Amino acid sequence: MKTILQKKRVLVCPLDWGLGHASRCVPLIKELDYSGFEVVIAADRAPLELLKKEFPNKEYLTFPGPEVRYPKHIGMGLFMLFKAPKMIKWLKDERLLLESFIQTYAIDAVISDNRYGVYSSKIPSILVTHQLFIQAPLGKGALKAFIASHAKNFTETWVPDFAGDANLSGYLSHGNTEIKDVHFINPLSRFTGFAKSEENHTRDLTIVLSGPEPTRTQFETIILEQLKSFKGNVLLVRGLPETIQLLKISANVEVQSFLSADELEVEMSNSKHIICRSGYSSIMDLAALGKRAVLVPTPGQTEQEYLAEKLEKEGKFFFMAQDKFNLFTAIANCDNYSGIKVKKDTSALLNRIEELKKRLNYSK
Repeated sequence: MKTILQKKRVLVCPLDWGLGHASRCVPLIKELDYSGFEVVIAADRAPLELLKKEFPNKEYLTFPGPEVRYPKHIGMGLFMLFKAPKMIKWLKDERLLLESFIQTYAIDAVISDNRYGVYSSKIPSILVTHQLFIQAPLGKGALKAFIASHAKNFTETWVPDFAGDANLSGYLSHGNTEIKDVHFINPLSRFTGFAKSEENHTRDLTIVLSGPEPTRTQFETIILEQLKSFKGNVLLVRGLPETIQLLKISANVEVQSFLSADELEVEMSNSKHIICRSGYSSIMDLAALGKRAVLVPTPGQTEQEYLAEKLEKEGKFFFMAQDKFNLFTAIANCDNYSGIKVKKDTSALLNRIEELKKRLNYSK
C-alpha cells in the first residue's frame, strides 16, 4: 500500500517596504504549490492584502514589520546605517516571532524575501534578495559587511537574476561576496509574459504607482496635476490594495486602487506607454512583458536610482527624477529606448526547490 506523505509546510515571508517583495513572491508561491508544498504566507499591511488577493485560499499569518518612511535628505544606504541599532532589534523580534510560528503552525521551512531576521537553525531557511551589494554614495563597505553577516545565518541565498553578464541587477547582486551557497534563480515576475498585446493599443498610457509613503502620495499628486492637460486614454493604478475608494478625475482617466497580476499584465501589455517606479520587481515585470517604459525612482532609494541610471545608460529605459518629472517629456522620450525582453525560465528555481525537498526528505 502506497504511503501518502503529509505535505511539508513552507512559510513565505516578504519584506513589507512597498509591494515589490510581495509581488515577486507570487511566482515563487506558485512554483512551491506545483512542487507539492503547502504554502503558508506571513506578511503585514499592503503586502498582506496583495497576496490575499492573489491567493485567497492560503493560510495567512500576520508578521509585523517596522513602519519605515523614506528619508528626504539622505540616501537609503546612510539611512540604514543610522538605523542599524533599531534594525538589530527588529531582526531579533523577527526571529522570536518566527520561532513561535515554527512551533505553533508546524513550519518545515521558511523563505524570507529580504527579511534578515526570518531564519531559524531548526529548519531550512532561504533568503531571497537581489541586493548583495547595496549601492550607496557612502558606507558601501559597511553595508556589504552588514548584508553578509546576516545572510550567513540562512541555509541558502536565492538571487532572482541571471548569473552571467547579461543580467538585470548589475552591481546590486554581481561581485565577490563572502556569502556561501548563493544561487541565481533567474528573474521572477508575477507576469506570465503571454498576455496578447494588441496592435491598436487600448490605452495611450498606464501609470503604476507603488512604494512607501510619503513618496507614493507625492508622486501621485504630481501625476494628477499633469494629467489635467493630457487628452489620451489613461489608466492610473494607485498601488493601494487596502483601499476601496476610487478617485474620480476626468472621463479619459480610469483610476484603480489595485489590480491583480493577471489584470495588470493585460492592461500593461495593451498600453502604448507605461510610467512606473524603477524598483527591481517592476524591472522584472517589464522584462517579462518586453515593454518600453519611463522609470521614476523613489527619491532617496539608492537601489532604484542605480537601476534607473544603469538602464538608461544601456539604452533600455528613459528615466526622470520625481522632482523634475514632466509627463509630456517622459512620453516623448519613452520610445527612444529599447526596453528589455527576457524569456521566462523557471528551471533554476525548480532546481533549488528540488534541493529543498531533499533537505526535508520530502517527495510529492
